[in-house]
Amino acid sequence: MVIVKNKNGPYVSQNCSECGEQQTLDIESLPTFYCPVCDKPVERVKRTKSMYDCPRCKIKWEWTAIVPDWQELYP
Repeated sequence: MVIVKNKNGPYVSQNCSECGEQQTLDIESLPTFYCPVCDKPVERVKRTKSMYDCPRCKIKWEWTAIVPDWQELYP
């Protein structure tokens, strides 16, 4: 399974890496993300699904910004 930007809007989905079939993405089962500056685990900003925060480095980012578009993998 791969995580891609959904073709139906600004959403993210989990797709089969072989056929591209879309499945619901369970936010709670995402892997741990690490800060690109200090390399420590970061926390999801409450009341958001994709914003993460590093309290040590004082930076925030959306993990969806690094997810490939579905068309890149399933032309």
